[in-house]
Amino acid sequence: RYCYQNGELRQVMFVKLGGTFTGTIKPRNPEQVCLFDMLKDKTSKVKLVTGRFGSGKTLAMVYAALELIEKGKFDRIVWVRNNVAVKDAPEIGFLPGDDFAKLKPFLGPFLDHAGGEEGVKKLIDEDRLWVIPLGHLRGRSLKNCILLCSECENFTKEHLQLLMGRIDEGS
Repeated sequence: RYCYQNGELRQVMFVKLGGTFTGTIKPRNPEQVCLFDMLKDKTSKVKLVTGRFGSGKTLAMVYAALELIEKGKFDRIVWVRNNVAVKDAPEIGFLPGDDFAKLKPFLGPFLDHAGGEEGVKKLIDEDRLWVIPLGHLRGRSLKNCILLCSECENFTKEHLQLLMGRIDEGS
């Protein structure tokens, strides 16, 4: 369990993720030990997590992001979901309800791990969580935030360029 970083090998540390808002989780296998270490690493600004479904990728990212927000290291989390339409599913604009009701299907990981609907509404009301569909990122400049993106298997090169181009000072 070593990481090659800055021209040197360093031992991967066993760390936990979480805080008072989420509770604490610890890694369950060697791959998660590496993931948790990477998420806590302050020297790498861009992190890519891959793995099978159910392996804890999004869970770990959400816990790490909420921990950093709770500690005041960043102003907010910007949650970007690839809103690729599913066959025979209505577009988000046609969903009934207010803005929160339309965004709720995209907020599953936060609803699961950030106190349910009440906890997520609080994060949004306090301006600590933004939910932005990928197509609405053009022209944005995201400063001092954690930019989280999941469900990226259908991203194109242009999508990645759009996403990376939004990152500004302190993010």
